[in-house]
Amino acid sequence: MALANHADPQHPLTISSIPARHAITERYLEQILTILRRGGMVHSQ
Repeated sequence: MALANHADPQHPLTISSIPARHAITERYLEQILTILRRGGMVHSQ
């Protein structure tokens, strides 16, 4: 949800800023982002 709501490419979200707001572990988020990156849905900088 945080990725979908964030529309400011000048200030990208960090992995560490998302889990605390959504009650998930950073490791779980990394797994999700890996899948999304492989599918071309998100890009890392």
